[in-house]
Amino acid sequence: MINPKSVSKAKILGNSELFIKSGSDINLTCVALQSPAPPSFIYWYKGGRVVNYSQRGGISVLTERQTKTSKLVIARAMPSDSGNYTCSPSSSGYGAFSTPRDWDTHVQEFQTRPPTLAKLTS
Repeated sequence: MINPKSVSKAKILGNSELFIKSGSDINLTCVALQSPAPPSFIYWYKGGRVVNYSQRGGISVLTERQTKTSKLVIARAMPSDSGNYTCSPSSSGYGAFSTPRDWDTHVQEFQTRPPTLAKLTS
């Protein structure tokens, strides 16, 4: 049985929903809360599955043990990067973490229209 006081919690900073333009970078920051010790690393999940760093390239993670933070950067985001992101500190153990809220990230293709020509008459 897991002691509720020893359960690590993690929180992704910022608003819970993000809309970005396709080709822009996604930057998410996770903070480990109530962690008994600074985590060695923080797991990132998309749709409940561990983020695959090697599948598409351009994905990096930087974890700072002292500040208990982790940054997930997805360069040149594509619509396929849209999804629900969560994080979990490594010190939490299997199933012993709580993320207060999920983060929905939406990568959108913005269509640009050619400029409208205005005809001036005198």
